[in-house]
Amino acid sequence: MSKFQTIQPDFLKRPKGYKPKTTLVKKAMKPILAKLAEPSTVRGILALAAALGVTIEPAYHEHIIAAFLALVGIINVWRSEPKIPKAEVIEND
Repeated sequence: MSKFQTIQPDFLKRPKGYKPKTTLVKKAMKPILAKLAEPSTVRGILALAAALGVTIEPAYHEHIIAAFLALVGIINVWRSEPKIPKAEVIEND
């Protein structure tokens, strides 16, 4: 046995083929997080806040803009690019 190996008690070992159950919270959060990852959702939330008359102190403008830009950057790094099908080449005889 290597000095870096740990011994796991029998009650912690999982049987072969064990698949952890997905909790209700994880199932509920999946569509919410998917929707929040869309840029149109962020724009919509900001538009609703503006329509409802949410005001922000001028001292906080720079911090809020920086946080918003960081959030948009993280979302753009995280999300996948859409798959674009390759165009077929048509040769004229």
